[in-house]
Amino acid sequence: MFPKNIFKFKEENSEEERKKESDSIFKKYPENIPIIVEKHPSSKLSKLSQTKFLLNSSLRAYHLTLLIRKKMNLNKADALYLFINGKDLLKTDTQLNEAYKRYKDNDGFLYVCYHEYSSFGSRKRKCVK
Repeated sequence: MFPKNIFKFKEENSEEERKKESDSIFKKYPENIPIIVEKHPSSKLSKLSQTKFLLNSSLRAYHLTLLIRKKMNLNKADALYLFINGKDLLKTDTQLNEAYKRYKDNDGFLYVCYHEYSSFGSRKRKCVK
């Protein structure tokens, strides 16, 4: 489970406001998934200027990764990992509708944090502090 302070979107908006917003999104775009993407506090990667994303549910997590990489202008050699539910690595071949069904928050959003990861000698990072 996420600590309350991991996602600023949750801190800045009440659960009622967030639920109302996700309901409105689903009424307008029933085939899309509302996703909140934020940098993990301990990550050295740059912060995204945009944190709300709306992607078609048939896309794979790979497409979200590409979108984030593009917005951050990451080099192909730079590692980027997405985590959901505070600890679970979002695998690139996962279909977004599957991830949403399994991990959506009570407010209707899917929360994802990103972090770099050094595969040589480092421990696996999690989104929990």
